Amino acid sequence: MEPDTKAQASSSDTDNQPVQPTPDTNPDQQPPQQSVNRSELISRARTFLSTPHIRSQDNAAKQAFLVEKGLTQDEIDSILREIVSV
Repeated sequence: MEPDTKAQASSSDTDNQPVQPTPDTNPDQQPPQQSVNRSELISRARTFLSTPHIRSQDNAAKQAFLVEKGLTQDEIDSILREIVSV
């Protein structure tokens, strides 16, 4: 059997073409609405963690809850540091 040279040629043609990012897919920028929602989410988490009943809970339970709500570990750690220093 002969190797399929057509398939090899087409795959090597696409491999050599530079990949250009599309203008609206910049990983460093979030859409404005998502940014506002993120700020609101962080603000709510800060308020939640500041309540006396929640402050007495263990950090693992608080972190698990906040991860479920969509916060990143870095955001949670930052808020916990703020709350402890207040």
